[in-house]
Amino acid sequence: MKTLLLAIALSAALPSLAAPAAWMTSFSGRTQAAGLVVVDGSPVVAYTSTPCVAPSEKDDPHFRNRMAITRFDATGKQLYDVEIPRPKEVVARLRGPSYGVIDGIAALPDGDLMVVAEFIEGFPWLLRVDSKTGGVRFSKAIGDPQGLTVIAAVAPVGDDVVIVGGVGAKIYFARYSANGEKRWEQSVNAGDSGSAHSVAALGDGSIVVAATSERQIILLHLDASGQTLGQRRFEGTSPQLATTRDTIGVAYDVLNTAQSLRFKALDASLAELAEVPFDAAASAQFLAAQNGSFRLFTGEPEKIRMTSFSARGKREEQSDVADVKFAVQIFDAGDYLAFVDPFFHDNGTLCGKARVARISLSKGIQ
Repeated sequence: MKTLLLAIALSAALPSLAAPAAWMTSFSGRTQAAGLVVVDGSPVVAYTSTPCVAPSEKDDPHFRNRMAITRFDATGKQLYDVEIPRPKEVVARLRGPSYGVIDGIAALPDGDLMVVAEFIEGFPWLLRVDSKTGGVRFSKAIGDPQGLTVIAAVAPVGDDVVIVGGVGAKIYFARYSANGEKRWEQSVNAGDSGSAHSVAALGDGSIVVAATSERQIILLHLDASGQTLGQRRFEGTSPQLATTRDTIGVAYDVLNTAQSLRFKALDASLAELAEVPFDAAASAQFLAAQNGSFRLFTGEPEKIRMTSFSARGKREEQSDVADVKFAVQIFDAGDYLAFVDPFFHDNGTLCGKARVARISLSKGIQ
């Protein structure tokens, strides 16, 4: 099971003079990364929270993760926090502790949400959720019936969603309609081990998938029907992917090098436009595209730093956005940033408090 501590970021609005007052809130316990979307200017977060308990306590038959959807208004007021129910088919199969996890969330054009969750590891489900209430409209089992399917991400493409992950050593991706109909499903051999990490769409409706195999990053460019238009491989791990209308940004690590963190910009043909190495080692990173450019957030000692790039990969600006002890993982969306501030519980267990804040890039957390 994926064991990431959650850092979630909220908002979709661009900075403005009339922006709501700054705020900060937090989620206690150990929280795993899931995702953020913004609906009608209001941030919605899907997350998985694990009780901060000693390892021996996980053998308790009543122990379970909590998978939930929470929504805030623009002032930071929590509007709801609703647990995602386990489908009847899942409940019938469960024996003992339940280690479910939410893998991702995407917003549909009508404001509803599509959530991917694994109630049993390797057997994902797709759920459509009413963003106004957090209620589940439908849920269905998805993935390759021939093998365990580990889902990594979901992203909107037109009125549909594309889901990516891995099946064995294969990179897996599939497209589903808003009603849960599978439009197509593909898998690509990736060597001894392979899995997709992230997915995004270009302005023409084509799809970009970032995957890894051993110590290589694989970029796949797909058309709307899932057919491969191009492929590029280069050395690296842990890719973060974002797209503008016609360019692709990838942030990734290169092992055993002094400048381990890199940013690469490519055009739609996967031709490289620029590559930028970073001097500082980062504990976490998050790449986003906004207003036709890229923003890379890195967790560095005692601070979180934002570096902006043009659509073609030219480094434009750096800003320190927060003074923190340590950031385990970072998510960004517009005026909002979130990160995990880890701490040790009295029982010796490493836990984390995920903090969500409205920020100013010039002044940090307000």
